[in-house]
Amino acid sequence: MKRTLFTALCVLSTALCCADSTDLDIIEEHAPIQELSTWDRVPSVAEYKLADWDNVVMRVNGITPEKAIEIAETNPDVDYFFITTGYQMVLENREVYPEIYRIFHYGDTVFFSGEPWWGSAPGLADGYIKISE
Repeated sequence: MKRTLFTALCVLSTALCCADSTDLDIIEEHAPIQELSTWDRVPSVAEYKLADWDNVVMRVNGITPEKAIEIAETNPDVDYFFITTGYQMVLENREVYPEIYRIFHYGDTVFFSGEPWWGSAPGLADGYIKISE
C-alpha cells in the first residue's frame, strides 16, 4: 500500500510539473507481473551502471510493465529488460571520459540482449528476464 501510494504521488507530481491539467490521467493499478508466463521479475534491480551497455536493443519511455513485456515478446533480440518504478533513477559512470549519466523516470524501460549484469536499485527499478524454454 505504501509503495503504491508513493508511486502514485510521484507520477502525479511529475504530471503536475510537466503537463497542463488537461493531460492528467487517472493512475491505474497494474496486475502482478508474476502471472505472466514467459518472464521472471527480478525486484529492485537495473543494469549495473558500470556495465558495457553495448547490448542495448532499445529504450522506450513512460510505459507500463505490461506494455514492456508486450514489446519484449515481439522482439526476438530481447533477453531481459528493466523498467523504472521510482520517480527518477540516475546511473552514473565516472570511470570513463567524458563521464556518462543515464537518467530514467517512472516507466522508462531499457531492453537488452545477452545476459544481465544487475545492479541494486531498491525502490527504483525492476528487472525482467526471459524464461528459457
